[in-house]
Parts: sequence; structure tokens; C-alpha cells
Amino acid sequence: MRYHLKLTDEASDLLFSIANWYAEKSQSLEVATAWYDGFVEELETLEQDPVRGGLAPENPLFDFELRELHYGSGKRVTHRSLYRIVGDAVEVLSIRHHAQRPLEPGDL
Repeated sequence: MRYHLKLTDEASDLLFSIANWYAEKSQSLEVATAWYDGFVEELETLEQDPVRGGLAPENPLFDFELRELHYGSGKRVTHRSLYRIVGDAVEVLSIRHHAQRPLEPGDL
């Protein structure tokens, strides 16, 4: 079964904001674009295998199954996407830096 990838407005805004941060920090639009495109490609793998990402540590706090998929530039994981599977859709709810505090129900 093939799933449809959906990003919430919040997740989409966060992804774009992080890419802008990379552009400013690296002084390179190419670096930021590569990071953004790579993250999107990683998210798209969920269309084939949505359970690929494990359960998020915050999963017990929610009344739905919260999963996470890690991504980073190079060999370092820097961010994680938090998502849920709803029918034939994978809904990305948030993007978080690995050093951010755990997600809480009020954050979504």
C-alpha cells in the first residue's frame, strides 16, 4: 500500500525556517537547499514504509501513535520529524532539533 505524505502548516513552516537558518549560518543557499531537499526526500520514504520510523519517546503522552524519523546533514542526526499514520496518509506534525525539549501535547 502506498501512503500519501502530508505536512501540517506548522511542520512545513518549521522545515522552511530551519532551511533559512542553515542558509544564514552557512552563508550558502546551496547548503540550505541540499539540507531541505534531503529532509524532504527522507520524509518521502514514509510513503512506502510509514512504520520505518520508530515510536517517539513522547508517544505515551498522546491518544494516537506518535512516530519519529531522524535526519541530519552528514553523519550527524540533527532533527527529527514527528508524525502519525492516519488511514492512507502520513501526517507530519512537527520538526524538532534533537536538542529541543521533548514534545508535549500542547505543542501540537
